[in-house]
Amino acid sequence: MLAVNEGRADLHAPTVVGVIRGLETLLQLVAADSAGPYLPAVTIEDHPRFRWRGLLIDVCRHWEPVAVIERTLDAMATVKLNVLHWHLSEDQGFRVESRRYPRLQGLGSDGLYYTQAQIREVTAYARDRGIRVVPEFDMPAHSTSWFVGYPQYAAAPGPYQIEREFGVHDAVFDPTREAVYAFIDALNLFGIGPSWGGFESLAIPFDCTKIRTATKWMPRGPTVRLHIGLEDVDDLIGDLERGFAALAAAR
Repeated sequence: MLAVNEGRADLHAPTVVGVIRGLETLLQLVAADSAGPYLPAVTIEDHPRFRWRGLLIDVCRHWEPVAVIERTLDAMATVKLNVLHWHLSEDQGFRVESRRYPRLQGLGSDGLYYTQAQIREVTAYARDRGIRVVPEFDMPAHSTSWFVGYPQYAAAPGPYQIEREFGVHDAVFDPTREAVYAFIDALNLFGIGPSWGGFESLAIPFDCTKIRTATKWMPRGPTVRLHIGLEDVDDLIGDLERGFAALAAAR
């Protein structure tokens, strides 16, 4: 609750984030007349209608420097948005520095990527404004940029290059290989920053058509994760979801 009376303003909220939102409201109440600035006498009792009030920024297809991201976070805080959905990997680019797998950004970004220090800076900047950062790393499809430097994890043989056009492309991870899960686990996408969320693929359905297309390249035999046939692609999708969910839970 925010109460502005003559000579004082009182703000009460159950959380620190609530106080941050209340201060934004207080700033928006500032007015001015011929005598100068003033705060109108008001009493406001408010609460958010939606728990997730988000904004998506796709820096894979439209690169944005840190200064623009932070300016956007300032604007989000002003209108009380609380989730930055940061799209960081796509066919058109992989935008985060990996020290363990440097060819991801080295070959898959055209030199346009965020260092780990910049990722932490943006995450902290958002946290100070009561905003959660939820990264999006697309898989098993929408992943051409990953395979420019690491084609061994793709279902079809390379070589690969960064896609320069929009559209739906055929590059896809091979979910039958244990090495793919080890690669994702070692990359530790879940541990880059303290406020980061999970994969888009855990919340948005997979492009099953691409998995079906890719099965012709996938190996069969006791050394693979699942014996592949077009009749059990749905089981493969479920297996892939469970594999990534287990990695997320472990982090």
